[in-house]
Amino acid sequence: MKIRYLILFFLLLTPGLTEAATVKTVNGKLYRDVYFKEVTEKGLVFRYKRGTLTFKPEELAPIYRKIYATQIEKYTAIAGNDTGTVQQKINTEINKLQKRPPAERLLPLASMRQFYTRGKYKNTKISWVQWTREVHFSFRAFEIKAVKMDIIEALLLIEQLKEAYQQYGMLTTELKKLHTKLAQSAIKQYAVHVEKLKDLNLEQKLKQAEKLYTAYKNLPVDKNELTKIIRDCKIEKGINMCKDTRSHAAAISILNKIIAENPDHPRLQEMKQIKARQEYLLQAKEDFEFLFFACRETENTPPRLIRIMKKAITAYADTPYIAYAQKKWNEIEADKERKRAEKREREERERKERARKARMEREAMERYYKKMERENKYRMEREKREREGGSRPCSYCHGAGTWYDLATHREKICSSCRGSGRLNY
Repeated sequence: MKIRYLILFFLLLTPGLTEAATVKTVNGKLYRDVYFKEVTEKGLVFRYKRGTLTFKPEELAPIYRKIYATQIEKYTAIAGNDTGTVQQKINTEINKLQKRPPAERLLPLASMRQFYTRGKYKNTKISWVQWTREVHFSFRAFEIKAVKMDIIEALLLIEQLKEAYQQYGMLTTELKKLHTKLAQSAIKQYAVHVEKLKDLNLEQKLKQAEKLYTAYKNLPVDKNELTKIIRDCKIEKGINMCKDTRSHAAAISILNKIIAENPDHPRLQEMKQIKARQEYLLQAKEDFEFLFFACRETENTPPRLIRIMKKAITAYADTPYIAYAQKKWNEIEADKERKRAEKREREERERKERARKARMEREAMERYYKKMERENKYRMEREKREREGGSRPCSYCHGAGTWYDLATHREKICSSCRGSGRLNY
């Protein structure tokens, strides 16, 4: 009795096992009274009277893939995440990285750890012993190389490594010590680095200045001049970009931001002039677009709209849109002229068609009247001959001699003319 209650308790805790089901494979083999158990990296596991059955999704018949769609999704999420397989892949990638110089392995190793601890691999049990050993070995090589590297590149790389490895609680102390070690040398070279910026073009100067600012961000140096160089480079870049652009709204937004952030800049007046020019060009662009739309939407362009378009072409003659506007206006006029010509041709064809139909109707009426005239003439002549002969057609049967009786559905002899079709005068 106790065993039976234990079994019932176990079934209540595992409701999936209490529902018997049927499973069919793509080969047509049918398994009855099976119970779904779990999803593993090997496939969907079912309890069967002879043990367990494991099927991969592709082994199930299509209808059963739909029934077990949720379980198949779980299988897809963990498929290929077998610990041994993943561990082998990681070890292979670590071995490939050993072909690089030791100092160049640290960032790829951090990316590898990040990749294999997220997404579909986040629940996979992985040993990171070899990876940790490789990280420490590579860092010792990096310590030696960092002293010989360009000081700025070394400092930037240290900042990247700090960000990459802090989530794993590694190299924090070592990187801090190395940064302190390089900091004294970097501080001494700061003025030289800033002086070298003056010989670079705008793009190179801005890029190098931003790199310097990042490298010296946490070092006790006077960054005012460097900040001023970055600011001036960004302002010059913004001015150059906004001078000849056709994206007027974006240019106005950029200039508004620069003007608001630098109200005392020596080139403030120049920026305001460029902004005013961009606003003027934006107005010209919008006016021309509105006029083009109005001209296209009207069948016959009103004279007032033509005058406005001509005034706009004259008023915005100094904008880069004038050639396009003139060309567009000519295209609109040519298109309207073409449509008017097509309309005239269509109306002419319709007029000719109406005239042709009227002529045909008139000719048909003339033929009808001539026919009626001939028939009347022939009838009058025939009646004349009949009168001269002393007889006329029967008015009841119209000369047929018989009439059709609808009641009996057969012909009868006319009683007026007794079947002769003629009556005497």
